[in-house]
Amino acid sequence: SRDDLIVGVLENINAELPTTYGGGTVRERILTLLRAVRGAPQTQRGQILLHAAAEGARAPEIAALVHDRVLRPRHDMLRTVLSEGIARGELREDVDLDVVVSCLVGPALHLGMWGRQLGTERVPTEVVADLILRGLTPATYS
Repeated sequence: SRDDLIVGVLENINAELPTTYGGGTVRERILTLLRAVRGAPQTQRGQILLHAAAEGARAPEIAALVHDRVLRPRHDMLRTVLSEGIARGELREDVDLDVVVSCLVGPALHLGMWGRQLGTERVPTEVVADLILRGLTPATYS
């Protein structure tokens, strides 16, 4: 069925996810993930994901599959990095992880999808991440 085909494709999309384990600062690890988000729309898998997400606008069961199979694992990776950053004192303890994940992913996805058309392809991922991280870190962040 169509849904089975979409499930099969979605199960393989996360194969391209970078790993963020093995050290590095929270900033370095977040940048690794955000670069993958930003670059995804230019990949074949990213194009498939965009089509599946568009199909999800018409079919709630497809939207649920995209969320469960693709978005949730990616968001969970960011949450893990952020939680570890909090535990190590790199980030403030009072941050709402769901809000932070949305604030990080939204701009990266926007720049990846529309950067060339809007002339923002020159905006480095680091600048966007650092803008957000400054609000998340103790006053000693530089």
